[in-house]
Amino acid sequence: MKGIKAIEKLESGADILIAENCTHNTSHEDIGRIKIPKLLKEKTNKSFNFHFKSGFDFSENIKNYDLVIHCGGCMVNILEIFNEGYTYP
Repeated sequence: MKGIKAIEKLESGADILIAENCTHNTSHEDIGRIKIPKLLKEKTNKSFNFHFKSGFDFSENIKNYDLVIHCGGCMVNILEIFNEGYTYP
């Protein structure tokens, strides 16, 4: 929910990282690389700098971004999204 509220506060030119679990080839209908950026632009009427990282070896420094969107949670289980000590409510 904090991420959703953060979208409203983003300024044009903000750096957004879309971290994708999927390693598939992208297409014109790709959710992470096409649909999410398009939706954010349409809903905010702002222009952002999108950065993409895909795969399971994620070591990017997320402090360099104004917002990080995790796309591909449908491809992994709850323990891979959160750390291993997390208990699902």
